[in-house]
Amino acid sequence: MEPNNNVRTEKKQLKTVDYFKRDGYAAYVLTVTVSVLCFLNSLCGDFVHDDIFAIRKNGDVSQRTSLLSVFSHDFWGTPMSYPTSHKSYRPLTILSFRLNHYLSEFNPVSYHIVNVLLHAAVTGLFTHICLSVICLSVQGAIIAGLLFAVHPIHTEAVSGLVGRADVLSGMFFLLSFLTYAWSANTRLLPGNTLRFSVSRPGLFVGSLLFAVLSMLCKEPGITVLGLNLLYDVVVVNRQVIDRLFLHKRYNTEAAPLLKRLCWIGFTLFVCMGFRLWMMGGELPPFMEQDNPASFSSSFLTRFLTYNYLACFNLKLLLAPITLSYDWTMDSIPLVEGLADTRNILTVSMYLGILFVGCAVSKRREGPIAVGLLFLCVPFVPASNLLFRVGFVVAERLLYIPSMGQCLLVAYGYMSLWRRFPRLQWLMVTMILLTIGSFGSRTLVRNNVWQSRETLFRSGLESVPRNAKVHYNYANYLKDEGYTELAIKFSKKAIELYPSYAVAWNNLGTLMTEATEAERCYTQALRYQPDHIAALINLGSLHFQQGSTQKGLSMLRRAEALDPHDAQMCIMLGSMLAHLGQSSEAGQYFRKAIQEKPDFADAYNNYGSYLQQTGRYQEAIENYRHAFLLDTSHVDAMTNAAQSLRHLGRLAEAESLLKRAVELRQSAVTLDQLGKFYLTTGQVKDALAIYRGIEEKLLNRSDITGLKNYAKVLVETKNLNEADGVLHRVLQVEPEDVTALHQMSNVQGLLQQHTQGLTYIERAIKVATVQGDKHVLSELLFAKASHLKDLKKYEEALLAYLDSLSINNNQPKAHVNAGAIYHMKHELKLAKHHYMETLKLEPSNHIARENLEKLEKLAKKKRVPQPG
Repeated sequence: MEPNNNVRTEKKQLKTVDYFKRDGYAAYVLTVTVSVLCFLNSLCGDFVHDDIFAIRKNGDVSQRTSLLSVFSHDFWGTPMSYPTSHKSYRPLTILSFRLNHYLSEFNPVSYHIVNVLLHAAVTGLFTHICLSVICLSVQGAIIAGLLFAVHPIHTEAVSGLVGRADVLSGMFFLLSFLTYAWSANTRLLPGNTLRFSVSRPGLFVGSLLFAVLSMLCKEPGITVLGLNLLYDVVVVNRQVIDRLFLHKRYNTEAAPLLKRLCWIGFTLFVCMGFRLWMMGGELPPFMEQDNPASFSSSFLTRFLTYNYLACFNLKLLLAPITLSYDWTMDSIPLVEGLADTRNILTVSMYLGILFVGCAVSKRREGPIAVGLLFLCVPFVPASNLLFRVGFVVAERLLYIPSMGQCLLVAYGYMSLWRRFPRLQWLMVTMILLTIGSFGSRTLVRNNVWQSRETLFRSGLESVPRNAKVHYNYANYLKDEGYTELAIKFSKKAIELYPSYAVAWNNLGTLMTEATEAERCYTQALRYQPDHIAALINLGSLHFQQGSTQKGLSMLRRAEALDPHDAQMCIMLGSMLAHLGQSSEAGQYFRKAIQEKPDFADAYNNYGSYLQQTGRYQEAIENYRHAFLLDTSHVDAMTNAAQSLRHLGRLAEAESLLKRAVELRQSAVTLDQLGKFYLTTGQVKDALAIYRGIEEKLLNRSDITGLKNYAKVLVETKNLNEADGVLHRVLQVEPEDVTALHQMSNVQGLLQQHTQGLTYIERAIKVATVQGDKHVLSELLFAKASHLKDLKKYEEALLAYLDSLSINNNQPKAHVNAGAIYHMKHELKLAKHHYMETLKLEPSNHIARENLEKLEKLAKKKRVPQPG
């Protein structure tokens, strides 16, 4: 009798094997143990690349958002409804990260342990399917399991923490397939015959549920429904389908199959509808650099490239020699014509698949059919066949398809083993060499995922034509303070891909020259007009240069593009605060926090705003929130120390600054501690710190640090050294008003007032253009003081009066102006300025003494002279 779903076979015909005993048990132990050992060296890895944004900076992971919000946010913690959302919906993966955080916060070891254990579980499941469903021999199952356990293509999925999405999805994928096979109690016996009993609805529903769970870990997991459907049609009910379509014979034996197909179709329809609803009815926008082939106007180029990319993925599975964490842009040049020799590989691949398919059709090789299904079906979403994807090649997406490759290799090995018994020693040698070489490659590749530096360096070696790997390395160098090298690699990224807007924007942030920075931001917007970061940066630059309305206009454009952008809210708030629109500025700072409650920078910037308005206690609370969210947020710590100093809580301020120095032993943090010692009168301690970082400050041309160092040198009477340091500052930034002012003061202390006057005149010109009246008033006072010391009293008086016309609340300016009027015997004007001085500073003894002298002169004039 031909097998069908309605016939229960006799129990004596069913072969049952307990694979958890004897050799079967050894297969599980061996494959699972090797899978753990092969990835053991990945446990030392840090959070790298996408891990930082998906885990470290994701409020859904760190429990700063509610548990329910996980189900309305994308993989990166952005609400799915936002236009900037990536539309990647993987709540179960995020929940696993959230559990990790609950148990160990941000200890990367625990996250890596979970990834390795999940990979071991998937390896065990895969081995079990090879034994119990596909019915490979124990030896064949071990080979398939070991190949999967050690495959180098898995390093991105297992060693990279965000790859957990693929591993988790793979686990539920296998559970769905396994329960589907169990639902009909089907097994492929060694002779490629099929035995099964009536279906079990509970297991069938479980299979559908596992498919949904796989999708909620990562989107391609839903393809297991298609795999199950094809497995049912091509393998389990092949004869039924033959009779139904080839011989046009329909009978009731096809009914159960059709019912299953309907339920699978319905589930697939509901899942796809749900995903489309979550995405707001639109696919995520991608840039040309993400997937160049999909933006080509030539159908032939797209067709040839897409097919070659499928071949390239297969090549990675068969010979994972060159691997990279990123394959976008020009990593793989487009196949633009039929003359391209790479087409030979593509044709060869399809001929090979056709040959294997014919073998399956003729000989009904069930394991080969299952292997092809595992290889091809999960790859469909990455193929650009259904929709445009945001990558060229992604190794992590080959985690599930690699199961098909491992199964095919193991089955081919066992077929050759039986056919050529005399060459078994050679086959054993070859398979051991393959497993050994795969394992050693994986161990080496795991080290690449240890840190951002090792990962980005590996990309430069693997795909040197890829502009993105140069951009990523430039970003890393920027974060580490290697500005010159960061500029070099940013320029290289632009050289490789001239329209790379992100790289242009990054280069702009590295430029010290305002004109160069503006050119970079403008180029970024030329290639990508909706580049929000470039709009924010260019707006900020215009604002700093005094083009207030131009700067605000840029920020308003960014706001129109994405009103939810927290960085835009912060910058707009800063601008409005500077313009004195305090109430509106506060609203934007609070909006930034509301839009992104887990954004440490939002609290830090709001704290700075509160500090500027004198609300020091509130500022401290926001700073503390910032470095509670991000325990390495050194800026928030140093800012909090400033507010604590203002409140007189010096011990707390010093403690925070020392903590910041421990976290970041850099010239910047040490400069902050040195500045604190300077402002609290601990000049010797400040000098000791600056002596220690002097070389770093000079080498990096750290303008802020050098200016603070100059202040300490002036305080400690090291005037010639201060002169040298300020000369260095002015070489780098000749129009720095603060440095010019400092240099003028140093020249005055050295009794070189003419030179001091030269520097102060330069500072006044710059300050006049910038329009900062408070600074201009101070500079005019300094100019008047130099002129007074040069005994140019008339010019000095005019400068004092100019300073007072801007800011009348200057007791020193009043008293000096009064003294000059006193010398000129313009006593009424002198008295006026002395009186103004005493109003502002009642204890000013100079004004009081000079006023008494004026009174004595007035009395002498009133006493009648003897006639």
